[in-house]
Amino acid sequence: MSCPTCSTAPAGAPQRLPDLPDVLGALESGRLAPHAFDHRAHVFAAWVAMRRDGTVAGAARFRHALQAYCGHLGAADKYHATVTEALLRLIAAELAAEMPAALRWQRQWRAFERRAAHLLAGGRAALAPYYSEARLALPAARRRFLAPDRQPLPPTVLGPAGPDEAA
Repeated sequence: MSCPTCSTAPAGAPQRLPDLPDVLGALESGRLAPHAFDHRAHVFAAWVAMRRDGTVAGAARFRHALQAYCGHLGAADKYHATVTEALLRLIAAELAAEMPAALRWQRQWRAFERRAAHLLAGGRAALAPYYSEARLALPAARRRFLAPDRQPLPPTVLGPAGPDEAA
């Protein structure tokens, strides 16, 4: 039995590969179910944004999308600027070793997952080499990016922590 909503390409016809999912559009509009947006989904959404729009523009769009999503959920206070920015910088550092763009995005994501497994374990765990819990708990850390207090984040096109980012 065939599915009326599915189409099968004729034999030998080129198949269209699926595009990167519009996870940012779902965040910006509030369409994504909260239970579906765990830490791994956060990292995936940031990776998609930076792959699609470039590292700097993608990071900016992800920040905006995440803040909008928190607003849609009535939880604007859940947005943590330091955690978000630090993870974006760590993801950007891993993107420097990305696979060729000619590969399907699914293969690129799987390679990223293997290479950056430490980022997928959890946000606080990924940041532990750079930030103490006390630093992340500061009210200022929620509002704006604070530089790490343990060791510097790797330099990326998103920039090193500057003096205006200190506590």
